[in-house]
Amino acid sequence: MGSGRLERIKEALSSTFFCEDFTNDTSAAMSLILSGTAGFFTALLGIGKIIAGLFTHSVFPCANGLYTLGMSGARYLAMGGFVKSELGAPPEKEYFSYKFSALVMILSGLLYTAYSVWMISNPQYFYFGNVAATFIMLITLSEIAANAHGIYKYRKVQNPVLYCVKIINLGASLVSLVLTQASLVALFDWQKHPSFTGTLGTVMGALSTVLGLILLIRLSIKEKRVL
Repeated sequence: MGSGRLERIKEALSSTFFCEDFTNDTSAAMSLILSGTAGFFTALLGIGKIIAGLFTHSVFPCANGLYTLGMSGARYLAMGGFVKSELGAPPEKEYFSYKFSALVMILSGLLYTAYSVWMISNPQYFYFGNVAATFIMLITLSEIAANAHGIYKYRKVQNPVLYCVKIINLGASLVSLVLTQASLVALFDWQKHPSFTGTLGTVMGALSTVLGLILLIRLSIKEKRVL
């Protein structure tokens, strides 16, 4: 990639993230920038969950890890669509990346939902320390609240990459709530109802899948308008 193209991407990122598209609100830009910066560490976290599951012979961390990897990949696919557009690619290729990210989100949600349904009839027991359980609960609830606020505040923003990342982040937050529930089950000794983790996972996985479908439909409509 030549230096001229790199400069074009840099200028485009600067103008798109900090100018009129986001009504001069740098918090919108920061949402996207932090998502990209954290993507690598999110992928590492997913790999760590899988490794932990393999060592503990538990499928639950592995399933969460695979979902985390899928959503991390979906974020980068969405950002890749923006980069393609700034490199002069036609709208078809740009929106292909956006829609592909939505498809990855849908597939991840469907797989997680299928696993959660299996968990209902094959319940598992989870054990966390009090401090760890409280920390997980606060982090995941804060993440969900922040993503939901961003979706509402910037609901009129027409930039597709920012919309993709926000929807993907919200879906990831919903599924992460399942881990919070598992920690609360252990914290308050509700182990007599272990199948509830599977039930909640089914609901959150289904909601994540629906969000992916909505994202795909809206991107398809917007693509037709652009073309």
